[in-house]
Amino acid sequence: MLGSPIDYLDTYLQEENLHINKQKSGIVQFRHRKSKYKKTKKKWREDHNYCYKGYLILTQYRYLGTILNEKLTCHPQAQFIRTKAFFIGNKLQPLLYNSTLESRYNLWQIFIAPLFEYIVPLLSSEDYNSNVQNIERLQRSTFRQFTFFRKTVPEYILDKLMNYKLKDRMALFTYLSEKKWACRKNGEIYIAERDQTYQHLLKQHTSSNGCKGLPNQFVPYVNILTTICPLCPGHICSGHHLKRSHNMNIQTPEEII
Repeated sequence: MLGSPIDYLDTYLQEENLHINKQKSGIVQFRHRKSKYKKTKKKWREDHNYCYKGYLILTQYRYLGTILNEKLTCHPQAQFIRTKAFFIGNKLQPLLYNSTLESRYNLWQIFIAPLFEYIVPLLSSEDYNSNVQNIERLQRSTFRQFTFFRKTVPEYILDKLMNYKLKDRMALFTYLSEKKWACRKNGEIYIAERDQTYQHLLKQHTSSNGCKGLPNQFVPYVNILTTICPLCPGHICSGHHLKRSHNMNIQTPEEII
C-alpha cells in the first residue's frame, strides 16, 4: 500500500526530469481516526528504520504552517498554538501593562489571531463539535492574557470584544476551497476578486477592533462586575444585583460596548 504511490511518484519525477530533496520530504500515511496499527505494519516500519527509498516515514508533517498528522486531528496544531501564544504573551507582559486596551487588542490581532488561521483547514472538516469548542476556549484564553480580563468574565462579552468568530472563518474557508476545486475540475482558474458572493462573505466576516474607544478602566470595571459580591455571598456583583440589593444604578458592560 505504501510502496505503490511512492514508486509512481519516483517514476513520474524521472520521466519529467524533476529532482526532489528527500532530506526535506517525508511520508505521512493518512488513516481513519478509529484505526489502529497492525503488528505487521509496525514491524515493517521498524525493520526499515522508518524510511522508504530515502523518504522518512513520519507520524506528522508541518506543511505551510499547518501540522498534518496521520488522522488529521487538530490536537498537535492546538498544542503548538497554545505554547507559542502564551510564550509571546509572557514576553509582551511589560508592554501590555503600559498599553491601552485598544493597543492590547491590536497586539493580540497581530501576534495571536493569525495562529488560529492555520488550524481553520483542520476544523473545517472536524466531526466533533467538542474539538471546535476547545479551540474557541483556547482563543479566549489568549485574549484574556493580552487584555487582563479574569476567567469570571462571561464568554459572550469576550466574543463581542474579540470580534473574531472562528466558525465564520471556517465557513469562509470551506466556501473558498469548494469554489477553487470546482473550477479546477472544469479546467478553469478561480479569481476571488470576481466572485461577488465571496467578497460579500469576506467583508461580512472581516473582524474589526472590538475594544476601540474603550478606556483602560473598562477591564477592572468588568472584572469587578463578574466577581462574587463581598456583601452577599453566593451572588455575582452584576448590575442587576447591585440595583436590586444595593440600590445602585450602573451601566452594564453590554451597554458600554
